[in-house]
Amino acid sequence: MSTATLVPARRLAGNLLSLGAGEVAAKLLSILAFTYLGRTLGPQSYGRMEFAMAALVFFHLPADLGLGLYGAREIARNRHEAANLAASISAIRLGLAVLSYLALLLFTLTLRDDPQTQILLCTLGLSLFAAPGLLQWVFQGLDQMSWAAWAVTVRQGTFAVVALLLVRSREQLIWAAIAECAAAACTALFCVWLARHSLGLRLTFRGLDVEHLRHHLRTAAPIGFSEFAWALLWHLPTVILGFLTTGESLGWFGASHRCLTAIHSFVYLYFFNLIPSMSRAAVPGGGLSQLLSRSLSVAAWCGLLAGLGGALLAGQFLSLLYGPRFAEGGRILAILVWVIPVALVSGHFRYGLVACGLEKQLFRSTLIAAAGSILFSVVLGSWFGAQGVAVALLLANVIHLLVPYLLFRHRLVEVPVWRTLLWPVLAAGLAFSVYWTAVVAVGPWPAIALALSLFSGAGLWAQYRNLTELWQGVREAAAR
Repeated sequence: MSTATLVPARRLAGNLLSLGAGEVAAKLLSILAFTYLGRTLGPQSYGRMEFAMAALVFFHLPADLGLGLYGAREIARNRHEAANLAASISAIRLGLAVLSYLALLLFTLTLRDDPQTQILLCTLGLSLFAAPGLLQWVFQGLDQMSWAAWAVTVRQGTFAVVALLLVRSREQLIWAAIAECAAAACTALFCVWLARHSLGLRLTFRGLDVEHLRHHLRTAAPIGFSEFAWALLWHLPTVILGFLTTGESLGWFGASHRCLTAIHSFVYLYFFNLIPSMSRAAVPGGGLSQLLSRSLSVAAWCGLLAGLGGALLAGQFLSLLYGPRFAEGGRILAILVWVIPVALVSGHFRYGLVACGLEKQLFRSTLIAAAGSILFSVVLGSWFGAQGVAVALLLANVIHLLVPYLLFRHRLVEVPVWRTLLWPVLAAGLAFSVYWTAVVAVGPWPAIALALSLFSGAGLWAQYRNLTELWQGVREAAAR
């Protein structure tokens, strides 16, 4: 393999190592905080908190409106524009944050029968005003992934410290919202300080061209609408379940969804790292098809390993983290965890559309999946409760794989998806068969270990060449 091919892969591996280290630290802090909150608040109060945080997503996204991803793409293409873009996008975000908070106040009027959730949402909404200072997208566009990783760690660390210190009983739920506001504010201050001292960027709103601001907003809006549609797909099921029930099943679903979100953040992390390379490869002869093919091969094995392990260990995992009162949520998590392999495959085409400037196509495909999520959640949630909503979320993500893939193949390049997925899918089916055969003879834990070992061994054998190259990049990054 040529050196020209190895260098980008090693750079990707180095960036992924930096992001991965920060994300692992952040997720450990997040798990510590949310499992503590679950144990302290109990399933019912914890479910109310998860409902409020899921609802808040629909006000955070309009405060960004795709500007972060758009800005990262533009900086990756034109590094000398970083200072101007940082100032312009931060100014737009400030105005959008004000409008989003006003919309949130109107939404709370629909919760008149639940004043505690109203106060919780109004307090959480104050975190919107930190949006102008959240500059991780600048670091992403400059390939400074370690700085982005530090920002994530600061946010989760601040939330964990404040939550652990202040939330002592179910009556102190409001302090969880205060912890989120403190985390957002500290992260914004950290990003602004880092951008100023490491990059020489100063956020000054003087002299901004209104026409340029409109151009940025118009160009980023399709990405923002796609992200909003993604939130409808991903977070609206929690909100729908919250209107259908306020019992313990909402807390079980919230805990399962929280675990899924924590795992899924590594999916986002992977594509957060990959999208600058996709943007540079999205030119004639840039090798986009080859890049996606190799990436898809590794991602399929990793995703199915996460799905297989999560399905077999879901009940024990939730009981360990949240306590025995959440053990019933294992059946919900065993369904939700299969979103991970689906999202790892679909992300190649979703982010590929963005890298190629086809944001409107991504928006349309996400909107179709979001419509499916809403319909499935209402119907299946009414019939089967929390487990039905979990199935609805999985089905919606399958739609979000098929539609972007068809658009990508039609508008851009062919990627051998089904040939790439064949062997990992067969290996996962074989591992499940081994588990169900062995569990009767040797018990659950040896059967789980045997199934996961079988699948992992097959994956290592199939991906030996790719993993060897990535490991070389990791070693070089660690040495640096």
